[in-house]
Amino acid sequence: MTRAGGAAVSVIMGPDEHGVVEHALAVAAATRSGVHRLPDGPTVPFLAGGVADAAVAHLHYTDRLYGPNSECAADGFCELASRLTGRIVVSLHDVPDPDSSGHSARRVAAYRRVSERADLLIVASTTEQERLRRCGIDGDSRVVPLPIGPIARCRPPDRLDGRARVVGVLGFIYPGKGHAEVIAAAARAQREVTVWAIGRPSDGHDDVAAALERQAATLARHFVVTGFVDAAELADLLRTVDVPVVPTRRPSASASLNRWIAAGRRPLVAANPYSCELAAAAPDLITLYEAERSGSLDDAIATAVDDPAWTWRAGEVPDKYTIAGVARAHLRVYEQFGGRS
Repeated sequence: MTRAGGAAVSVIMGPDEHGVVEHALAVAAATRSGVHRLPDGPTVPFLAGGVADAAVAHLHYTDRLYGPNSECAADGFCELASRLTGRIVVSLHDVPDPDSSGHSARRVAAYRRVSERADLLIVASTTEQERLRRCGIDGDSRVVPLPIGPIARCRPPDRLDGRARVVGVLGFIYPGKGHAEVIAAAARAQREVTVWAIGRPSDGHDDVAAALERQAATLARHFVVTGFVDAAELADLLRTVDVPVVPTRRPSASASLNRWIAAGRRPLVAANPYSCELAAAAPDLITLYEAERSGSLDDAIATAVDDPAWTWRAGEVPDKYTIAGVARAHLRVYEQFGGRS
């Protein structure tokens, strides 16, 4: 465990490349909190000295990090929480939508169990805070956005030659992410377009990447899967893309969206409750398109392919979305419970 002399400790589950883990490490560094890593799962007996009795333990929860399914994930979290004697702050990520189909009921039940072990919940948007209420989770909660940063100052290229344009989608490849819609829209563009999937398939979803490759080949478009890209190289790669797109319709806070903005880009973003909330707070950071309207993504990509200059960010990032602003918000939470970092 690393410590910075404070009484707040972040207990962080999962591999470095996961977006929730990256976020948790960034918050811990910005608040100068202690850090205890559990990279391979909730190995509860191995909590380091000083963690179990920390005044405030800050945990970040998404079920995919804590177990193979919702029930196992909640079991692992609750066992871990039972070993902590101080106040427990939990940042909830990927909050389930109780109105959706599939595994939603099991996920809602698991998130309720996790929330019952927390003294305070943190979510990244008022959209997700409202979803907590609809899940029947009525514990004390705060909204602290995912940070955007470090923020690059970039200018678009002065001129673009006649080469093929690159349309990029950042993040894990999994069903429903939106890659298929982007490939289809790119195929209808008048100019030659290559689609990059910047990331790797989620575990167990190599078949999705293979299906996307077949779709692109059928439509006579190039499709490239970059695989995992190290953080040191990612920002430069995001500035190489001509048209950044965030096509997911899931109404959750998005680290991928924030990375585009931090790299100096103004991505095309599917309108959903979260992206509309961000656009209302900072209208110059993203360009919304109506994902439910036929042809909306086609039009947005066609416009950006013809003039990629308007996919570069011109507006300033509001303070509450910067890493400094997010750190101050977390410190106020820690101080509320006596865990000063």
